[in-house]
Amino acid sequence: MKIRPDLIPETERNNLEVIQLTDEAIPSSHIYMEAQIFTPDSQRLIIHRSAHPHGSDPKDPEHQFLVCNLEDHCSLTPITTELGTTGPSISPDGEWLYYFVRDGNEFCQGHQCWQGQSDIAITSTSTREPAERQLIAGRAADHIGDEGINTPGGWRNDLSRSFDAPDFCHFATDIDGKRLITDAGPIDAGGAVWLFDLPEEEEDALANARKVADPGSSWQKHTHIHPFLSPDGQSGFFNSDENGILQAYMVRGWS
Repeated sequence: MKIRPDLIPETERNNLEVIQLTDEAIPSSHIYMEAQIFTPDSQRLIIHRSAHPHGSDPKDPEHQFLVCNLEDHCSLTPITTELGTTGPSISPDGEWLYYFVRDGNEFCQGHQCWQGQSDIAITSTSTREPAERQLIAGRAADHIGDEGINTPGGWRNDLSRSFDAPDFCHFATDIDGKRLITDAGPIDAGGAVWLFDLPEEEEDALANARKVADPGSSWQKHTHIHPFLSPDGQSGFFNSDENGILQAYMVRGWS
């Protein structure tokens, strides 16, 4: 930890404090900003070493997730040792950290959220065979090593299994965990925004599929659609550069 007053505007140096959390010779970064990486008491968060703002090299043996304890002078404690870890998230009660380990065919895109305030986590995964981008629900399980889908006590539900060739990326749920909004391909056609009902029975798939917008996005990294819902699930929000300039949009009107 280093105090960095040189990064504060002169007019604010008596008011603010900037702290450099990492200082190794290798790059380090905080986790992609949409992830739930803080404990509820706001005292501990997850960052990673040998990484960049959008992730890490799955073959990099130096990559690790670290617990940053703000109460303990921002101390950093390694929490993973496996190769290929990605997509970390802390449960709403702060009791669990879950993450994914890439395998030869399926890997987490790095996007994840909790289903409302439940203990069910949702992530988007990419597979090489078949070439799909799926929405997968699961629960955290005790860590026993790199067992992946075969982890004892693990639970997995392919929410997008009713779609032929699912092509989903970024998504979010409402606060009650009843609705999910997501962007989807085809990318070369400007993408789409879809709204679903989340299953009442845990083992079921997404239901009541409804395409609610044709955003016309160029789908560049700096123009991602990134949809999300209002807490009550009655409105959706997304980005698009359909007119040549990136703008913010709202869609509503479903019951």
